[in-house]
Amino acid sequence: MNFRNLNLLLVVSLFIFNQCILYDISRSASDSLGSLSTSLQSISKSFVSVSESISDSFKSDKKEKIQYQKDIQSFTEFSIKEKLTSKEYIKGINRIARKHNLVDWEKDKDTYYAIGKGIKNSKISTKEFYAFLESLSNKEVQKLIEEGYISN
Repeated sequence: MNFRNLNLLLVVSLFIFNQCILYDISRSASDSLGSLSTSLQSISKSFVSVSESISDSFKSDKKEKIQYQKDIQSFTEFSIKEKLTSKEYIKGINRIARKHNLVDWEKDKDTYYAIGKGIKNSKISTKEFYAFLESLSNKEVQKLIEEGYISN
């Protein structure tokens, strides 16, 4: 074999070797990008799942809140029409709050708003309503009950 053929063989060998290395590097980079793409898709699906879960939770909480208000409103209306004592009324409100997993209904604004709506639905006179409001010492509670009463 002459020197020229040997050089040519060496150049061809180096070229083939470089092509193999480039192919391996390219394939490795492609595999890495594919793996990265799969990971990003997985992360994206996780974010969508978490987002949907949070959205469902808010919808569920809102439905629960609306149902709680309806229950308080109906019970208040019933209590006025049936002339329940304040002790019986408080006991009923406690029962409804527990049913809706509400521990401290006395500090829940929705409770008082719903009470106002229930009072309005009971058809007591405006004069009786405002006399009742005046009997309450807590101004914030007065305001919330009045807002519920006016909202109907």
